[in-house]
Amino acid sequence: MVADKNMNYRDDVDSVRKQIDMVGYVAASLQSDGPLGKGPKAAECLRMYPEFDCPDDEFDAELNYLIDELNEEVGDDVIAILNDIVKGYKGDAKQMLVSECSHKHPRSKLPKKTNLEVTEDIHESLPGRNIQDPIRDAVIWVASSPWSSRLDMMRDIRSLLQYVRDGELPEDSSYFIECVVECEDEYWDVGHLHAVVDTDVPWYHHPDVTIDDLRESDPSEITQSPSVRGKALAIAVGNSDDSYTREDLIDLAEDLFAVSTPRTAEGYVDAAGIESQDRFEFHVMDKISEIADQRRRELSRDLSNADWRVVGLKGSPEVVDGVYNDPRDAIEAAALLKRNLESNHRDKTAQEQLKEWVGDKEEEFRRANSSDD
Repeated sequence: MVADKNMNYRDDVDSVRKQIDMVGYVAASLQSDGPLGKGPKAAECLRMYPEFDCPDDEFDAELNYLIDELNEEVGDDVIAILNDIVKGYKGDAKQMLVSECSHKHPRSKLPKKTNLEVTEDIHESLPGRNIQDPIRDAVIWVASSPWSSRLDMMRDIRSLLQYVRDGELPEDSSYFIECVVECEDEYWDVGHLHAVVDTDVPWYHHPDVTIDDLRESDPSEITQSPSVRGKALAIAVGNSDDSYTREDLIDLAEDLFAVSTPRTAEGYVDAAGIESQDRFEFHVMDKISEIADQRRRELSRDLSNADWRVVGLKGSPEVVDGVYNDPRDAIEAAALLKRNLESNHRDKTAQEQLKEWVGDKEEEFRRANSSDD
């Protein structure tokens, strides 16, 4: 069977009947509840699944033409963006399929193999073994998506194409496309796609904008209002792997937008609504070097031992030295260092200085942890 451009399935092509081991929730989702049998439904899922590679049929050719038109209009890869949206819901979709499955053990293989009839091009594209795996993955992907067929997907692409070209949506546009245009994020994470198809979105509010993009631009290009600059700052910081304290964010805003007063920068940070990340510094190596150098001066003799030996540790504490984002990790680092202290160290003064410093840091981390709770 094969689909014509109207998604009608016809019997003028060769097909292959396969018997496949299948888990309950996948078999149930392919159960025929309309004009399509399990085989054509599985084939449609496979054709929609971006990680399954098979020859295009006539419908694919028309769909790909529309996608190319839309990509050219917006200057971006719309399908890649749509795929990212779908990936975010795979876990929820699988759970939904399992919960709605009528089989007693939805995640287990059925006792009998499932008969599927698929076209030769689909059959030849399936792996020699474990055929059920790509079918399962394709079913989950479609369940994660806003579409039940390529026809649904084509209608959405056409709607987006008309919106980009004319600024208006067709009356029969899907709920998903309305979410994209209105940037409604309650269910679908459509912010990126909205920015791509909405030509009124400025470059500095594009979902991919980075701190470097803002730094390399002319600040005068960005409207001088807290809401506008705050949003740009929020997007750029969200695309960074670094963590920032509030003070860091204020400094960053001053730098990116060339503002003259901290108060103005604070306004941008407040408008951004970024949750700042406290950092807990445990630079024990620096403190040990400081204590060891001081003891060498006070004793007026050469203590050639390593610094960590001078202060009475069993080994180098490099493993716990650093900056922590979570106060609980910093508390554990301090506790680990205390367990590494020698019990009968000769230079009690050096060791007590280290103990006092570590104790103060540990108390600081515990206060922060209590305030978080």
